[in-house]
Amino acid sequence: MKEQYFTVEQYMDRYAKEYGNFTYFSDWAGFNVPGKVISKFWNTFCRYFSKKEHELFYHIDRNVKEWYKDDNFYVIATYDKEDLAHELAHGYYYLLPEYANAVRDLYNKFKKKRSFNNALLRKGYSKPFLMDETQAYLATDNIQYLNEEYKIKITNEDCKPFRKLYKLIDNEQKRLKRGSKNKKS
Repeated sequence: MKEQYFTVEQYMDRYAKEYGNFTYFSDWAGFNVPGKVISKFWNTFCRYFSKKEHELFYHIDRNVKEWYKDDNFYVIATYDKEDLAHELAHGYYYLLPEYANAVRDLYNKFKKKRSFNNALLRKGYSKPFLMDETQAYLATDNIQYLNEEYKIKITNEDCKPFRKLYKLIDNEQKRLKRGSKNKKS
């Protein structure tokens, strides 16, 4: 269905047919979309949007324009506070080249990369996003969960460099955000 027009109902039907039921929102706890994808989607399909979809894009546009230029933004969503760090890791990876470059170095050194990639592919992730998903999981998720969910022996040592990098970037972003809030006051 990539780059094709479809309604929410059509997607729900296709998903249910493939997986036996429409469980998308419980299968995936968080969502993340780069700004360039959102802009392309808007430009391609906005004439077909429902009222709710127009309203969603209105709120995205209104909030994004306050902080970002062009398509250099990232939308994340989750219903669970526990998954927020994971989704933020995706945003940092997309928006901060220094973070993405450091992740690339760690990912290339990750000894269990092949087996973790295979586990992600089995779960439904796409090849182009394996590095990003790996860093988000290893940087933010519970090790016991990773081992149970992906059936791979992930250790604290595997996660440590990713977690250290994430914490460094996350703290810096929070500091910058506090600084920008103080300037607005």
